[in-house]
Amino acid sequence: ESKQIVPIAIATWKFGSLATESASEYLQQGKSALESVEAGINAVENDNTEQYYVGKGGLPNSEGDMEFDAALMDGKTLQFGAVLALQSIPNAISAAHLVLKRSPHCILVGKGAEKFAVENGLQASDSLTREAKEEFEQWKRAQKLNDDGSHDTVGLICMDKFGNLAAGTSTSGWPMKHP
Repeated sequence: ESKQIVPIAIATWKFGSLATESASEYLQQGKSALESVEAGINAVENDNTEQYYVGKGGLPNSEGDMEFDAALMDGKTLQFGAVLALQSIPNAISAAHLVLKRSPHCILVGKGAEKFAVENGLQASDSLTREAKEEFEQWKRAQKLNDDGSHDTVGLICMDKFGNLAAGTSTSGWPMKHP
């Protein structure tokens, strides 16, 4: 007799609850662990009401530019995809998924990663919000960040109904970091 596998999603930090809720919806629909990780992290990348470290609305580096990094691994196939230093693709986990699925490389960086993402269907956008720009200008004047004690990355692990695992992470990086 085989045991039924219960799909599960586990994320880091308080704002990770948005990721687990979204991923759990996907898992309950029978989607793969990999699809569920992407969907869960996209939810955090698209909503900065509880955090400003991941995706759209994140805070820029010390030069005022956004930089998004993400990585995704499929536990079933052991494939890995990552992007680093994207400046106009706030859904970095989706770009990492494209690298995993469509690139002969496992990591793409900067302008090359952006070009690859756009060529494969992601939309580039102005990713520096008005609020983030105001925070950057305040930091430039004071050289001090309003630190809320939070962290700069969301991590998510999912297991689907077949027992397959996938893990992903996305970040805008530490606010005002060196580029």
